[in-house]
Amino acid sequence: MLAVVAVAVFGSHIASAGFLQDDWDLQSQSRFAPEPGLWGAYEQAASMRFFDYRPVVSLVFATTHELLGTNVSGHLALAVAVGVAVSVLFHRLLRELGIGALPAAAMALLSLLYPFSDTTRLWAAGGVNNLGVVLYLLATLVALRGLRAGRRRAAALLHAAALALYVLSVLTYQVAAAAAMLSGLVYALRAPWRSVLPRWALDVVAVAAATAVVVVNAPRRIQTLASQLDHALEIARESFSLLAWTAWPFGAPRPLAVTAIAISLILAALVVARRRATGDLLRDELRRWLAIVAAGVLVVGAGYAMIAPANPFFVPLTPGTANRVNGVPAFGFVLVVYALAMLLGLLCVGARRAAALPALALSVVLAVGYSARLSEHEGAWATSWRLQREVLTAIEDGLPARAGATVFSFGHAIDAAPGIAVFRQLDLRPAVKVELGDESVSAWPVLPSTTFACVRDRVYPTNNRYGPPNAGRYGRAFFIDVAGGRVARIDSRADCERAVAGFRPGPLLAPPRGL
Repeated sequence: MLAVVAVAVFGSHIASAGFLQDDWDLQSQSRFAPEPGLWGAYEQAASMRFFDYRPVVSLVFATTHELLGTNVSGHLALAVAVGVAVSVLFHRLLRELGIGALPAAAMALLSLLYPFSDTTRLWAAGGVNNLGVVLYLLATLVALRGLRAGRRRAAALLHAAALALYVLSVLTYQVAAAAAMLSGLVYALRAPWRSVLPRWALDVVAVAAATAVVVVNAPRRIQTLASQLDHALEIARESFSLLAWTAWPFGAPRPLAVTAIAISLILAALVVARRRATGDLLRDELRRWLAIVAAGVLVVGAGYAMIAPANPFFVPLTPGTANRVNGVPAFGFVLVVYALAMLLGLLCVGARRAAALPALALSVVLAVGYSARLSEHEGAWATSWRLQREVLTAIEDGLPARAGATVFSFGHAIDAAPGIAVFRQLDLRPAVKVELGDESVSAWPVLPSTTFACVRDRVYPTNNRYGPPNAGRYGRAFFIDVAGGRVARIDSRADCERAVAGFRPGPLLAPPRGL
């Protein structure tokens, strides 16, 4: 069912979108590896700084880009397939923990359609990173199977396999590391604490060691403790807004109103459950779904715990490719919203089958709303790919001499939509190399605020993170106006000054279609 839904919802995206940002760099690394073939791609991946802290995904990227090449539809289909696998495993885990077939299916479907983390299905690089979540879910399922194993040897082997999967998950993409450290709470739902605690201790040690490898080798600077606290508070604040969007993805829901409704349902359920006698079916069901609300909140917190030390730019409501930070919390938000709807049904009609109707009805409404938002987002990705093709075609057609050329591109948008790039400072260069099949070409997009220095023997941009390393030597530097179709070769300082005065950057954000 999930695969069929994925084809229906993401099929047009696979056909109309393409590479974005990191995809170009990964393809360039594969295309221009010193040695040809898959082994050469692995050697190239192992030589990159990225390999030091995410070795598993580095090798996966090398494999996919070597085998699929510039078949962008293949890369996007793979991202969607990984997304389907995540939702299937989420469903399996819910069933393993005693959730009914219909609620588990509904929540798995909503996780697949969830539009506030859709980068993990719409972006080739984001989809491969999502393998970290696949490995985490597999690890948890294997560990639960080990708890049920009758023989000690089988139980030990299964948990050893789970430990290996947890470590591989962190070394792929560490978004599920905090959730993995809380694995014992999941085990405790299916086994006594005397069996859980030794396994949990091993999990914590293994995951902590893998996380330390990532943290020590990552090139990004860890924020100060004060910055991390501020970042965590901003994440918490925006989480309430995201809960509102999760519960009602139409218009502009009010976070305060949604939070008030959620708290009211929880308090009412607590009061009713407390007043019911032990063994009462309604009491048991209310307590069960209250526990699922708590579990959902815990999943949200675990998902965001790995984000707090990162760049403050990454918060739940950041649009575009940055919404990948919601990949793990998405499951928690879905659990919370579905469980709240179940509490409403139980409070209204008691512990009867009809109590599930509000949750199922809400699932249908949410599926429609999520699909509509996904369609909007897919439109932005398709626009980015169309504009990227225009830029690359203009450079390919307008560049008279390629070897060693440095191109400065004018007259095109930098972003197709907020958070969805056309070309930014680091993206155009590998894209042009791949498109032209020439590693010696450099290309840099000119932003609206970019300025230039025309010096004795070269021209270079002087701001927007640009400088002398981005220079083009006279005779090999070209200004290309994508919108106007003009090309100027810069042979001297005088040529440079005339071109700087005559060429105009494009807008930062692409105008709506038809304007």
